[in-house]
Amino acid sequence: MAQMKPWQVVLMVVAVVAVAVSVYLALGTSPQVGNLATESVMIDVNTGQIFTFALGGRRGVAVPEQNPDTGKPALLPVVTEAGMMKIEARALPALQYLEGDHKAVVDAKTGEVKASGDKPRRVR
Repeated sequence: MAQMKPWQVVLMVVAVVAVAVSVYLALGTSPQVGNLATESVMIDVNTGQIFTFALGGRRGVAVPEQNPDTGKPALLPVVTEAGMMKIEARALPALQYLEGDHKAVVDAKTGEVKASGDKPRRVR
């Protein structure tokens, strides 16, 4: 160790700092973890029925998701913006591939939806 050159000392210090930062980032809590969604709200584009899907563990939802009653893909995710419920912008193009008449429930240009008056149904 007495024969270490200055560049070797700098390299060792950089390595120790890199390992410490890696451990901190891997094991430390990230502020983004608290912002993860715990459920997904989706609407049946044919009937206007609202469904909520729990997203705990490894569960997720597909877009479009299958209606649990009919088994056909007809559910798209919705968000509430300025007091109006709209299909999420990234999911709106999927509307053209779904079966059924969506005009009574969805405005295809704006994504605004008219939900049925039923209470949202919890799935999973």
